[in-house]
Amino acid sequence: MRLIGSKEHENVWRSKLRTFGPFCILLWDDPYNHLPLTGGKMLYRGANLSDDLIAQYVQLVRSSDQRGSFQAFTSSSRNRAKAEQFGNVLFVLRVNYAYTTDLSQLSEYPDEEEKLIHPGVCFTIDGVRYDPVKNKHEIYLTLTHNVDDDRANPVTRLYNGFCRAASAILLPVMDGLNAARPGPSAGGDHRISRMTNGGFYRDSSGALREDPTGTLADDCYRRAQQAPRYDLD
Repeated sequence: MRLIGSKEHENVWRSKLRTFGPFCILLWDDPYNHLPLTGGKMLYRGANLSDDLIAQYVQLVRSSDQRGSFQAFTSSSRNRAKAEQFGNVLFVLRVNYAYTTDLSQLSEYPDEEEKLIHPGVCFTIDGVRYDPVKNKHEIYLTLTHNVDDDRANPVTRLYNGFCRAASAILLPVMDGLNAARPGPSAGGDHRISRMTNGGFYRDSSGALREDPTGTLADDCYRRAQQAPRYDLD
């Protein structure tokens, strides 16, 4: 996922369009789990970070620009105790608004209560602390999202292009899934099979919407370009 859009690795990610691409579409446009997570709910992620990367987060907390965005589908858990079992860093994620997929019913480890955060979701870095008892750093993030961010975020735009290129492979399947979906996009004008030219994004109700021209307001695009992009592992 993190290679999408990379000129250096273009031959790698393009070679995965027919295999990895359709799988990404199914994850991103999950017909049974498409509503956003809201209301200040908490998620947690354990990860191994180098001292240099931890120091970067500390510096970002002190800087005037404390924003970032997820580069790929990112695993997290509703269960803090489970997340603390992994790595030397615990990410504590307060969700104001973000698109996620609940994998607990599909996972071989349902007790991990896994939530998959979608690529392009933005966050602010609220704080970093070290817990000497657990010998672990804790990094506090707030996940935020709105339609302008989704349409303007460079990560989302790159990922949209990858999905559009792969979507032709899945059109019959996705048409059937979307036709069966309850809600605004059921059998309507916003099925993924119609999205062949511009970008696409989710509105506040969770429905996929098309940006036919792929053009964005300059101020929105500049704002998204200024958001740093950091991996969480």
